[in-house]
Amino acid sequence: MNLQSSRDTLSQLRQHMAQLYGQPAQLGLLAALMDACHQVYGNQGDVVLHLPGLSFKPASGDDAAAWLRQLLAAADAAPAHAAPVKPQQALALARIEVRNGNLSVALVPGDPLTHDDWNVAGATDQLALRQTWQFAAATLAQALAAQAIVELSRALGLARSGPPLYLVHGADGSAAPFGALAAHLDCRVHAFRLRRAGCDLPSIQALAAHYAQQLLASAPADNYRIGGHSFGAIVAYEMALHLRRAGKQVEQVILLDPSLAMAARERSSDAANELLTLYLALYPEMSEQQVGGQVGAAELEARIAQRMPKARIEEILRNRAACLALLRRYHPTPAGRDLPACLHLHAELPLIADWTAAARAHRQPGMEVPGNHFSMLAEPHVGRLAQLIQPHREPSHDHFLRP
Repeated sequence: MNLQSSRDTLSQLRQHMAQLYGQPAQLGLLAALMDACHQVYGNQGDVVLHLPGLSFKPASGDDAAAWLRQLLAAADAAPAHAAPVKPQQALALARIEVRNGNLSVALVPGDPLTHDDWNVAGATDQLALRQTWQFAAATLAQALAAQAIVELSRALGLARSGPPLYLVHGADGSAAPFGALAAHLDCRVHAFRLRRAGCDLPSIQALAAHYAQQLLASAPADNYRIGGHSFGAIVAYEMALHLRRAGKQVEQVILLDPSLAMAARERSSDAANELLTLYLALYPEMSEQQVGGQVGAAELEARIAQRMPKARIEEILRNRAACLALLRRYHPTPAGRDLPACLHLHAELPLIADWTAAARAHRQPGMEVPGNHFSMLAEPHVGRLAQLIQPHREPSHDHFLRP
C-alpha cells in the first residue's frame, strides 16, 4: 500500500467509524489488526487482545468488520469497575498475544494515524503482518462504507441497554432524522441508511429482504423490534414479514406516518415539490403555509445550502428519486399468518396540503401524535412520540398495510 492509498484508507476509516459508531478510527484499525493476526497466525495458536481492564479473545470471524462488532460488544460488556480505556488510546495501549503451546509472542502495533507506521513490534514475519493489516484496514473501510445499519445511540454517545429498536430511513435515505427520538428512548436505537446497493434493487420487498439479511448477519437474535418513518415504515413492515417467514419473532413494528408514503404511489412529484419537501425536512419547525408562495426556489435553495453541502443535497435528491420509484411499483405483500403486531402513529398536522386528502385515504387505525410528517421527529413533539413507543408499551395486533 503506497502512502496515498494509506492516507485514503485512514481518512475513510475516520469518516465511517464516526458516522456508524461515533468512535475514532483507532478502534477500526485495532479490529483490522486482529483480523490480520488471525490471518497470519490463526493456524499457529490463539490470538488474545489485552487492554487495560479488558482481556479479549475473539471468536471466529469472517473479516475485520466482524472483529469490530466483537470488539465493540466486549467493550460494552466490560466490568463496571474496570478502568475505562478511551477509544483514541485503544491502539496505543493494545498488546496482542499469540499463544502457540509454550510459546507466547507479544505484539505491539505502530501508529498508522500519526506516523503512517503499520509495523508491529514483536512480529515474527513483519512484512506479512504489515501488509495484511493494511489490506484488512482497506477492506474494513470499504465494508463500513457499504454498511446500512448505524448504531445511532452509540454514535450519539447515549448509554443505553436492553433489546434494541431498529428503524428504517425515510425517502431521504438518512439515519439522522431519528437522532432526537433516540435521545428520548430508553432502549438502544439502530437505524438503517440507504446505500448504493439498496438504490439498485427492483422493489420495496427486495430492499426489505436486503435489510433483513443485513440485520440477521450483523445482529442475530430470535426476536426483533423494528419500525420506520414514512417510506421506511413500509420497508419495516415488509421486513417484519421476511423475518417472520425466516422463523424469527417480531415483537412490534412501529409505523410512523406511513400514509403519506402510501399516497405518494399515486402522485407525481416535480423538482419544485422535492425542493419544498427537502426544505421542510431540514426546517421541521416551518409549515408549508409559511413557505409556499412566499419563498422562491432560489431562496429555498440558499436556505437548504446553509444546512448541508451541495454533494449531500444531490445525494438526498437521488435517494428520494429512487425511493419514490420503488413506491410507485409497490403493492403490499399479503401478510397471511405472518401478520406482525403493528403500532400506527400518525402526524396530527398536514405537511403539504394537496397531499393530505390522499394520505388520509391510506390511514389505518392508530394514534395521532403532535406535529407534522417531519416535526413529529423533532423537538418539542418527539418526546410525546417516544412515550408512545417505549419498549413497555403494548402493540396493536390487528392493523396492517392495505393496498
